[in-house]
Amino acid sequence: MKSTTSSLENLPTHRPSLPNELVDQILRDESLSKRDLANSCVVNHYFLESIQPLLYQEVAIWLVWNDESKRGLIKDQPRFLLRTLRDSPPLQEHVRKLNLSISYVVAEGDREGTEGGSSGFLDCGEILDEALKVMPRLDSLFVDDAIWDSDAGRNAVFARGERWKELSIRGNLFDGDSELSWSRLPNLKKLQCNSTGPQQTSKQAVPTSLEVLGTSFGPRLMEPVKVLPGCKLCSLRVVLTEDKLDHLALMQELQHLYIVTASGTGSPSSTTLESLSKLPSLRSLSIHSIDPDPDELANIYSLLKYLPPSITRLDFPDYVPFDFLVNLFKTDKLPHIRLLRVCKWYEESTSTPEAHRAGIGRLCRLCEEKGVAFEEHVVSQTHLSGML
Repeated sequence: MKSTTSSLENLPTHRPSLPNELVDQILRDESLSKRDLANSCVVNHYFLESIQPLLYQEVAIWLVWNDESKRGLIKDQPRFLLRTLRDSPPLQEHVRKLNLSISYVVAEGDREGTEGGSSGFLDCGEILDEALKVMPRLDSLFVDDAIWDSDAGRNAVFARGERWKELSIRGNLFDGDSELSWSRLPNLKKLQCNSTGPQQTSKQAVPTSLEVLGTSFGPRLMEPVKVLPGCKLCSLRVVLTEDKLDHLALMQELQHLYIVTASGTGSPSSTTLESLSKLPSLRSLSIHSIDPDPDELANIYSLLKYLPPSITRLDFPDYVPFDFLVNLFKTDKLPHIRLLRVCKWYEESTSTPEAHRAGIGRLCRLCEEKGVAFEEHVVSQTHLSGML
């Protein structure tokens, strides 16, 4: 019988390795955390070279702001990240997305300014400008309100306007600055912001490159979403006002429309409603409304009366117009709806739990008869606070 030692000596001197393409696919598995990826960097040089782009393609920097002292702090971890990028130009090339956020909850140990491993600053925009200098290929950016309110921060973004493909801003895009315009953002594909601004968008059309536009607030800002022929918008979220959707007929590629109703903002024109009914690509309509007044209800009913034949999904994330939907589903003119999604009862709801359950029951039975999928979802507190 051969000894164990001699058996081991007969093993191949190298282990079979996986193809590089398969290794890359494994490393890109979404279940792997950044800590998992960082730990894998020590396996060998190939792992290191493959993982570094994944580790650095999306980075986050959290700042701390003290309203009392009007002083900000940047902690050790993001400060070390910026220093690493400054000292390593090859790593700079990997960063494509930056999330720059602010926390207003200041720990007791941070109140002294630079104690506890922090560095102080007076203007949030300074940090954004510093970060953009060491991220030359960055094309996707999220910034908090205090950062966007800083002239230095806003100017740093528009000074590099040609690079942006995606912007998410907790603030107004142009913020009343007459020198800023859509022409500074010629390659923008996705924009999320509170509002674009009352002056610029009423005079200029959004870039034809823009595919996603989401505005969260601003019912008092009555500017329409102005577009040009050839518009590529496929997803649009707006607060509904009298003329907000006047250019809807030009949005021939629009697939997803998210409408937020607000009190006292007027009603869409008959031309706008006719344009809605003829949109060739619209697949889903989501109507957000909390405690609607009679005028808001009339707007909701009008929108539902002019659904285009292409529509396959209706979504009501808060208020549900049960009676209208029941009558709609009983008619022979119902579009080819494949999914109806409504919210479960929540405390801020205008209906009682019993009335809500009864309405859900009626809709569920009708959907079953019509072969329409029916879903309920829970309204998140984040969504409610944003709506209110």
